Amino acid sequence: MLQSNFEKIQVLKRKLDDPAYQEKLFKSKFNKKMAQTSVFTLENIYYIIDEYLISYKIERKKQEQLLLLFGLLQGIFAGIDALYSLGRSLGLNKILIGLNQNKVLKEIKRIRNDVVGHPTYRYYDNNTIGFCILDFEKMTESTIFYSIYTDDSDDVERKTVDMIEVINSYLKESITNLQATSRFLDLKLKIDTVNLLDLAVALFNNYLNEVKDKINLDKIKENYQKLMEIDNENDRILWRISNIEYMFSLEENDYVKHLIFLEIKKLYESLYELERQVNSQVRKQSLVFEGVPELNRLKRDLRKHKDKNYNLYNDYTHPLYLKFLKSLIKKLKKEKKYYNLSLWLEKIVLENDQVLLYAFGSYLKYN
Repeated sequence: MLQSNFEKIQVLKRKLDDPAYQEKLFKSKFNKKMAQTSVFTLENIYYIIDEYLISYKIERKKQEQLLLLFGLLQGIFAGIDALYSLGRSLGLNKILIGLNQNKVLKEIKRIRNDVVGHPTYRYYDNNTIGFCILDFEKMTESTIFYSIYTDDSDDVERKTVDMIEVINSYLKESITNLQATSRFLDLKLKIDTVNLLDLAVALFNNYLNEVKDKINLDKIKENYQKLMEIDNENDRILWRISNIEYMFSLEENDYVKHLIFLEIKKLYESLYELERQVNSQVRKQSLVFEGVPELNRLKRDLRKHKDKNYNLYNDYTHPLYLKFLKSLIKKLKKEKKYYNLSLWLEKIVLENDQVLLYAFGSYLKYN
């Protein structure tokens, strides 16, 4: 994978230096320079990973292992940042980035902050304060062990991080993102339309009529994969399609229907943002559904009362997610207007249904 990553970087470098691409892509020198700098940074991270994979098995002092591990952690963190900056500079923002769908990489920001960034004092998402102790003696050439202590609990959270797994996850997502970005540059240069929006509108409208339109959903997936020449389930658009496929298979209730409508709408919005970069004449359609009054009311209440854990509900991979969601469910059970919702939430927590957990949290954060 490392060599493939390097080759994708070189292809993108050549395209970004090509005047024909530059004329179509950049309205300002600032964005052009940001894109080129992002790719240059990704190339530097390639060299860091290459050196690590050559060096990590060599017997060395703990101090040298620590230097190697710290450099790699910071490097991969910078590489992830560069992928986001590349998308931003091209007007794509997060459309083609599936980093958050990779559970290992989603953790890397927290790991980096715990171990390298702010090990002695840092704020966590729910405003608790904590610190990290690295287990220097247990550390191996490719694995680190550390413990997290926070001021709101006597519990100690223990972490084990396999850096080879982190590297492979980074390379997998980086390759996909670089391939999709490179393909996007070709589309920008050569074609006028992506032709996926009509299928997404039909998918939404059919669901309004209580039809789970698996045919159009499959067409969107197939056409998008061909268009972008990728097949990684963590790609943001493919991941959302997969969520809808799964939710179509569930026994429906009003809450599930509400979340399916939202996921289809978000799929449409992602496809629209992609189309808009290629075809400036495209117009966004308004996809409207009534939704469940309980869910709409809950969102308003949480925002009105400034629930301190509000931002956590959108991140089902966060180590504190279940703790605070269970606390929310406990509160909802005491209110008659939310009792049925609390039972449903309790059920999906018990089943550890990660798609519905994500979709529920995503709804609370949406708009």
